[in-house]
Amino acid sequence: MDMDSHSVGTSSTHPYTCLSCSLAFVDASSQREHYATELHRYNARRRVAGLQPVTKETFETKVQSSAKVGEDGKEIITQEKSEGKKLACKACK
Repeated sequence: MDMDSHSVGTSSTHPYTCLSCSLAFVDASSQREHYATELHRYNARRRVAGLQPVTKETFETKVQSSAKVGEDGKEIITQEKSEGKKLACKACK
């Protein structure tokens, strides 16, 4: 996605918005492209939780810090990640 196609806030030159990320876009296709990004999904979840959106730079930093990389540069898949987290409420334990 081209960074020139969106900005913070809205105006007559950027009429398409994303309320979850606090971004404005010049056209509908840029807005639709943004909606397909992981950044938008992350900020949409934050919005539901009542939290402020994060910037693209902050999001990328969070992603990089959470990914574990081996010596060969490939992501290490932990047992927890491959099996999925097993959650249970107190009543189900």
